[in-house]
Amino acid sequence: MADVPNYSWTTFGDILNNYATLDARSPWVSVARVLDRTTPLLKVLPFISSNQIMSNIATRTDTLPVASTRQWNSFATPTASKNTPINDGIMNLEDYSEVDKQLCGIQNDPTAWRMDQDANHIEGIRQKAESTLLYGSIATDPGSINGLATRFNSSSQYPNGDVTWQPNVILGGGSGSVTSAWILELGPQKVYGIYPPNTAGGLMVEDLGEVTKQGSASAVTSGSVVQNAYMQMYLTHLQWMFGLQIQDERCVQRVANINPVPLSSPGDFDENLFIEAIEYLPGRGDAPGTVILVNRALMTQIDIRAVSQKINAYYTQDPADGNIWGRRVVRFQGIPILLAEKILNTETAVS
Repeated sequence: MADVPNYSWTTFGDILNNYATLDARSPWVSVARVLDRTTPLLKVLPFISSNQIMSNIATRTDTLPVASTRQWNSFATPTASKNTPINDGIMNLEDYSEVDKQLCGIQNDPTAWRMDQDANHIEGIRQKAESTLLYGSIATDPGSINGLATRFNSSSQYPNGDVTWQPNVILGGGSGSVTSAWILELGPQKVYGIYPPNTAGGLMVEDLGEVTKQGSASAVTSGSVVQNAYMQMYLTHLQWMFGLQIQDERCVQRVANINPVPLSSPGDFDENLFIEAIEYLPGRGDAPGTVILVNRALMTQIDIRAVSQKINAYYTQDPADGNIWGRRVVRFQGIPILLAEKILNTETAVS
């Protein structure tokens, strides 16, 4: 794919690649979407309307009231709980898909051709959204949000600042370029997405129809004065506004520093670390909305381990017990393992 020029415009070669032959009546060929990637977090993450325009304020309890024992004719001291507000922002992902009206008109199937152009933009913004939920960083992109890897990047970080709980990040033995598995307990007051009020939520795709695009092409000149240039375009607007709120940090467990190369050591997949992480979820894996996210390299290791164990007490892979579409879902101790292809194999090892 690296040899394909990444121009911001459509070339003649791009047009020819959409058809079976150079014949004038050649049928339009449906494009194989080889750059598509599975993005399960966007599908399973619950979203709620925020209580502010571009952010959401929630609270978490830091200190519980402590009751006292009271003897007769003595006093009990009143106590109070302490809550800490948390405020997570909402980002605005935006893109435009524009095609030359005349270029679209000469296609044998203009509607299908334009839909294909828009579909590429939809897939691109969808993958960008999933990557942001995983790796977004306000430090490097002020308009973004902090994703999971940015928030949970230390093996000595305690959830909600509670030192009586296990740290969120458990380290495997890998070093150099590694990958991570995420074990999440999703739901309100746990881990959820947010979107602005007064909006429908989700990806909004709006067909703006035909527009006149104005430019200042230097090729159109009269003496030394640059003239305005125009072209007719079909324009589609894409927008997705969302954020990530983690109200209870115990609901995020990261198994980091896993060697992504199957059957290699040290640092390859170890299901004992999964068990450890699951035990420190509030619901211990039994709460609805609990999922495990891994990439393709780690899913390969999991499948190899599942079939190599003579007595398999950890994994289930029954097609009859699949998702709502009837597809098989690998489960670890009953928790669905979802393929998340935007999780990198090139993460820097967590120290």
